[in-house]
Amino acid sequence: MSWHYGIVKQKTSLGVEYFSLHEIYTNPDGRTEDAIGFMGDTREELIEALEMALADARKWPVVDETK
Repeated sequence: MSWHYGIVKQKTSLGVEYFSLHEIYTNPDGRTEDAIGFMGDTREELIEALEMALADARKWPVVDETK
């Protein structure tokens, strides 16, 4: 399964738009239901995960679910 972190644009039931970070799956297509939090067994692992998420968020287009 292939995946990356990605920004998802969504809309609340009141019509307010917001952005959240999710794991985006490309085979099969999908994403995590809830926005992700970060964890690591060590400080270094947590920082590495945060850096990877930031790089992916800059690289991949926003998934717009408001349409």
